[in-house]
Amino acid sequence: AVFSAWQYFKRRDAIRHWLMGANGERYVGQVLDREMTSRGYRVYHDIQIRKGRRQMNIDHLLVGPNGVFLIEDKTWSKPTKGQTVVKFDGKLIFKNGVPTKAPVVEAFALAKEANAYIKGLSGVSVPVKPVLVFVGWYNEAENRHESPLLVLSEKVLPNFLQNHRPQQVPTVQELRLVAAKLDAANVA
Repeated sequence: AVFSAWQYFKRRDAIRHWLMGANGERYVGQVLDREMTSRGYRVYHDIQIRKGRRQMNIDHLLVGPNGVFLIEDKTWSKPTKGQTVVKFDGKLIFKNGVPTKAPVVEAFALAKEANAYIKGLSGVSVPVKPVLVFVGWYNEAENRHESPLLVLSEKVLPNFLQNHRPQQVPTVQELRLVAAKLDAANVA
């Protein structure tokens, strides 16, 4: 019992962060299922990709009339006092003014892997637009349609994506093929 208690206290922060992330991912998934399927999008969750010895996880992948979107959600704990503001300057994420590049690098890497995964399934290469979603944080990012990365809150995610005009949009036939191959791979 003493050993178990010691192990729990040793790992409780990691367990708490994992549970918070899992709950955030589930919540964003519910938003996407509820809002995007009725708008003509196919929604895929929790896609596991193995590359060599590395295992990667794509939180959500959307295939819709205006392209393919990789959704990487982040559920960060909030401070007990003060703001909960996320900004994106085109290169760095600022979490209450503190810069970090890790989520940006991760989103681009996952979009690249999603493209390779889709190409392996379907034989076509389609642009995959990375989207970072910060659950519960106020977002002050200026998202432009030409931006290579979108940074959104879960509240504006469905409407922004539906109205998004990417620079490159796959053909309807390519999008149908991609969705059919993802469906056949039992990714949904």
